[in-house]
Amino acid sequence: TERELFVCTHGKRDQCCGKFGYPIYDELGRQYAHPSGGKIKVWRVSHTGGHRFAPTLIDFPDGTYWGRMDLEYLHTFMEQRGSLEGVRARYRGWSGLDPMAQIVDLEMLLREGWEWLRRRRTVKDLGESPDGGTRFSIRYQNSDGNWSEALAEVQEKDRVMTLLSSGPGERCARTRYQVIFPG
Repeated sequence: TERELFVCTHGKRDQCCGKFGYPIYDELGRQYAHPSGGKIKVWRVSHTGGHRFAPTLIDFPDGTYWGRMDLEYLHTFMEQRGSLEGVRARYRGWSGLDPMAQIVDLEMLLREGWEWLRRRRTVKDLGESPDGGTRFSIRYQNSDGNWSEALAEVQEKDRVMTLLSSGPGERCARTRYQVIFPG
């Protein structure tokens, strides 16, 4: 197996996962898993977290979390080539990082392109900046085998009202962040 995809289809936990997750699971099976001869496997799972981003999935062996997946974007996601339009709305981050570092990981994906997901990388929390943000060092291996480093700072951008899940419920305030690359 070269790739395994875990799609949340648990409608009892969150209605949107059942309603929107199953068509994603079904399409992945028909268009990618079945023709792959076992190189791609698709699994229905009951919980991947982040139901307000339904439908959600986890892509292994990369260990990346995705949300708000739709049938129109599925081919771009599977091929991971070409335009990065739509990535910001769907990429939730690499499982090897804490949530603040995942914000930096998204920005690096947008800067470096799809190849970013296959690069060896480490992200180190450098602590609080004088501006109150959190600084990070990102070390990553380039396609030529050499290592590069980028510095980034995650800062609060603003607060927005949102639902915690996709069913009925009260809205609550959540912080949105921005990433600054110095220099």
